[in-house]
Amino acid sequence: MIDSRKLKETELLDLVRSEKADCAALKAAITAAEEITVKAKYIKKGKRFLKFMEYIRDFEQNIQQAIADKDKEKLTSLLDRIDFESAQMGTNGPLPIDAKILNDGKGNLAKMK
Repeated sequence: MIDSRKLKETELLDLVRSEKADCAALKAAITAAEEITVKAKYIKKGKRFLKFMEYIRDFEQNIQQAIADKDKEKLTSLLDRIDFESAQMGTNGPLPIDAKILNDGKGNLAKMK
């Protein structure tokens, strides 16, 4: 029991420590940790990171939708938000937006001007 709890705790913390994690894998790790009663502070940390990863996923989807719609105004505001929110994070580094999506957004915005 203790070994399995430690294993689930380690799996959860490894995902939380990564720069970017898959939301489904993170949800599964949180559920497994809750079932085995891993320490509440680790589960709370995992849930907070999951919320952040879902925000990033939605942000990336919004960028892709703005590109598909050729919506220059929306794309500009999203890219400006990335810069602003990355600056707000300070020493934690920029938002972990997928580089390909970000470059596609910037490239398409340049073509729209």
